[in-house]
Amino acid sequence: MALKWHYLYLKEKRSPFGMVAIRLALVMTFILILTFTLWFLENYFDPGGMLDHNDPTGVFSFIDAIYFTMVTITTVGYGDIVPVSPLARMFDALFITPGRMFVWLIFIGTAYQFVYQQYREEWELKKLHKKLNNHIIICGYGMTGQAVVDELLNKKYDIEQLVVIDNNEEFIRYAADN
Repeated sequence: MALKWHYLYLKEKRSPFGMVAIRLALVMTFILILTFTLWFLENYFDPGGMLDHNDPTGVFSFIDAIYFTMVTITTVGYGDIVPVSPLARMFDALFITPGRMFVWLIFIGTAYQFVYQQYREEWELKKLHKKLNNHIIICGYGMTGQAVVDELLNKKYDIEQLVVIDNNEEFIRYAADN
């Protein structure tokens, strides 16, 4: 007679702080790439393409590139550093503006994932709670847990009434297979 087992194994999830840290690192890497590219283009291909109203020397430093990228991506846009050449304006239109959208999508996606994860966990627990009625829960499927299951099955308990909980995935798989 084939026994039918239902099992639920909750894998360890990444911590929310870990997910945020990974996404923040991705955003910061992306911003640094944009910043370096802007600085490189301005200093080697298009000198004078960016105008800093507060710096009459016309030198576009790496700090200026970081500042412009951050101010533009965060949509603050003070207007003290502006693209004035066609190449600088194209870089802003084709890279910085889509970069802004990318950064906001990462942030929105992170928030969505937190909300969705919370909703899904609640939904799964409610679904499981509806199914569990008049069950016997065996905590741990080591030697004693296996003996308890064998004894209950010998006493003609229905296999559908037994729930085995263990923090070891291999034990859960073994319980489901045997």
